[in-house]
Amino acid sequence: PTCLPAYLTACQITYLPSSRMWSFSSCSRLGLGVRHLSHSMMSMRTKIQASERALSNGTVNRVLFFGSDSFSLASLKEVHDALMAESNENVIEVVSPQNALKQCRPLREYIYQNQIPLHVVPADVRRLSQWKPSSESFEATGFDLAVVVSFGYFLPSTLISKFKQGAVNVHPSLLPRYRGPAPIHHALLNNDSSTGVSIIEVHPSKFDAGTILKQVEEPVHADDTLRTLFPRLADIGAKTLLSTLSDLQSARANAFSQDNSLVSAAPKLTDGRALFGERSAHQIYALYRAVLDDPGLSARLVVKRRTPRGVLKTREFAARFLDVAGGRHP
Repeated sequence: PTCLPAYLTACQITYLPSSRMWSFSSCSRLGLGVRHLSHSMMSMRTKIQASERALSNGTVNRVLFFGSDSFSLASLKEVHDALMAESNENVIEVVSPQNALKQCRPLREYIYQNQIPLHVVPADVRRLSQWKPSSESFEATGFDLAVVVSFGYFLPSTLISKFKQGAVNVHPSLLPRYRGPAPIHHALLNNDSSTGVSIIEVHPSKFDAGTILKQVEEPVHADDTLRTLFPRLADIGAKTLLSTLSDLQSARANAFSQDNSLVSAAPKLTDGRALFGERSAHQIYALYRAVLDDPGLSARLVVKRRTPRGVLKTREFAARFLDVAGGRHP
């Protein structure tokens, strides 16, 4: 509240940065409720602590964020909050593909509600090198860093070179395992016992091949599905990104290259059909965990029989699996 500084002065209340404690005498003469004052002081303390998390010791003040879905939204929130807590003069802008932006309402609403400048990549643009932002401020801003999270386009070296601090990427796997657009799906599909998040430099010529700045491992529980693991890794990725950016120079000094002999691919899953008779129950359950919402699990049953005259007749039955506990419907 705007009146809080006056209350603090009148009550002789001061904040001690060294110990992060409040020192105060008495506020009874103001008739200020203890609960109200306590809440106000905690709010101020939270802001002070947030402002102490300077991105890369204050060298990253202008960020261009590339994202497209709810996974990227978690990182956008962390970076936006950290920048705004440091200074109102800090800048963050977002680049997002047109189709993805239409599909992800939470991302779209967060951008609009916080009045974050948005640059939309038209649906007919196949390569980012073909795209020219319409806003003149895009080139004039002079961004310090590019943050790329679940964006879908490859950033050309000509674009990366425009950022003073380069470009970093949040990838939901322990690279070099599962390079590609669907690492979470494949971790579940393969019944992995653990996965994680990697913060990497954006490679100038390959997807997900940059040097690793930081990695955090996360267990995959036996009852995890895409619906539970996806948001958990998004949250871990966002927090790991912020801790990396808070000391980017140190992270780069300790960065290491990926072992190309351990590379595995994670292409997008487009077929969620459970082929009974060709897959075991264990494999079908793994598929269910991996494609629960995207693209969804379905099954097809083919029944063949011969009539008394020997004519072969075939009937097909199709069904879509429902998550009863989650209340999904066909």
